Formats: sequence, structure tokens, C-alpha cells
Amino acid sequence: MHEWPGKDANWFRTFIADLNQSYRALEALLVPTLAAVQGLAQGGGLELALSCDLIVAAENAIFRNVEVATAMLPIAGGMQRLADRIGRTRAARMAMFGDSISASDAFGLGFVSHLVPTDRLRQVVDALARQMATGPTRAYGAMR
Repeated sequence: MHEWPGKDANWFRTFIADLNQSYRALEALLVPTLAAVQGLAQGGGLELALSCDLIVAAENAIFRNVEVATAMLPIAGGMQRLADRIGRTRAARMAMFGDSISASDAFGLGFVSHLVPTDRLRQVVDALARQMATGPTRAYGAMR
């Protein structure tokens, strides 16, 4: 596999299985999760963000499915998670054509929960995390 020098197909299968297990573990937590995205989120970064309950995106964030551009498939569940959030047709378009989505478009489509100025991303994420940590955590867990 030329993308991972010195690695074979069995390593790749194990790697993908481990990624899938990690994303499912995030989804199984009894507390809500936040993803903070700034700049380009593609491939595994996009899939990681989609495994979280809320995505807080800086205005400069761009979401892209990169696998099609590298002749690979999105096999860690990201497209299924994206389809749950924005619908099958829009997710298929991203997967098949590698379309990028800006943070503002992602917010409009509903898969970004908070759109913030780039220079305020950390402040907003910290405030949301504090609010969630001190809020009705059992109720949050039940909502998940």
C-alpha cells in the first residue's frame, strides 16, 4: 500500500477496525461530546467530528470527503453519520465528487451546531464545555 509505506492490507484492515471502534466508543459515551473544527476537516478528521454530538466550527472551517480524490472509499462510518445529519443525497454528493462544504453552509445544513468567528473558537468551545459539565449531565446522557 503506497499510502502507508511498509504496511500491508492486514494492517490497514486492523487500522480501520480500530478507527470504527474509537468512533463508536465516542458515540456510546454517557456524556455529550463536542468537536471543535478550524481549517480543513477531511477524511478521518471529518469522521471524528461527525462522531460527536455537537460540532463547533470556526468560520474558516471547510468539510470535505477526501477519499474519492485518492481513489479510496470512506469506510470508517463518516458518510453514514453525515447522511444522518444532512440526508443521503447530499452525503452521496460529498462522497462521490469530493465536494467541500464551508462552515457557514454546514451550519445551514444543520450538521454544524455552532458557527463562530475563527478567533473566538477556543473561547466558545470552552464555554460550551463548562456549561455542559455543570448542567444536568444525567439529562444530557439520557438525550444521547
